[in-house]
Amino acid sequence: MNLEYQEDVLFVRLGGNLNKFNTYKINKYLVSTIFKNNIKYLVINMDSLENIDISGMESLMNAKCAVKMNKGEIYLCFVHNRLKNYLKPLKIKTADNELMAVELIGA
Repeated sequence: MNLEYQEDVLFVRLGGNLNKFNTYKINKYLVSTIFKNNIKYLVINMDSLENIDISGMESLMNAKCAVKMNKGEIYLCFVHNRLKNYLKPLKIKTADNELMAVELIGA
């Protein structure tokens, strides 16, 4: 997981698998960073993400809830076709890429 804060937007770039073995990174570090720094805009880049399980989906929901509590928005970008239907129940907005997500946020 790579984090970058730029112009009021926190970019998170995920790679590999998001599963029960590494979701603590989102649940512990990312969510606390969102609250500690009052992050309102979060863009999660899934271009290098290979797979996600139910624990990974729950961690994304935790991040979404944290941003919503700060009255912000979250976007997923570069979501591979094989993951789109699996992630639909999360009801997280999507964008084709990071730039488009920033434009949709209006930051």
